[in-house]
Amino acid sequence: MTSSNTNLTGLDYVEKSGSALLAAQTLAQGVVAEQEKIASVVESRVDFLQESNLIKMEEKDAAAEQLSQHSGALDMVGSLIQINMEQKQAADKRIAELTRKLAAAGLGEGDAYGQKAASAGNGRSSDNLEDGGYVGQRAGSQEVRASDMPLMKAAGLA
Repeated sequence: MTSSNTNLTGLDYVEKSGSALLAAQTLAQGVVAEQEKIASVVESRVDFLQESNLIKMEEKDAAAEQLSQHSGALDMVGSLIQINMEQKQAADKRIAELTRKLAAAGLGEGDAYGQKAASAGNGRSSDNLEDGGYVGQRAGSQEVRASDMPLMKAAGLA
């Protein structure tokens, strides 16, 4: 091996190792930037979870740690989706129960008031909302609207 080949091999090694170090440095800077970005939003997200009663005050540190890691954040998202599904199922059961009670009281979709209230919320442009509006709409006075009657009857106010 000649000295010029040795010099070229040495220079080639320096160039390749320098490229590898530059790639590693770029990757490390990207990781640090991503961690800083995550850290900047974790605290507000944890506060929101606590204010929404999805976590307890004493769980805030664990939640922050979990959200700081990609796999932990995905686990938390999965848990929140599960909580959401459970709450929706409970609400659907309650709605079904209230609908059954309204129907048993004669206030379901079979009577005029129930039909008007049911159709007012379905978004059809052919509905005449001038005389009934939607359930709970403020009339601006003590005026009782037809769409309010099923709720008032169910509450024992009518």
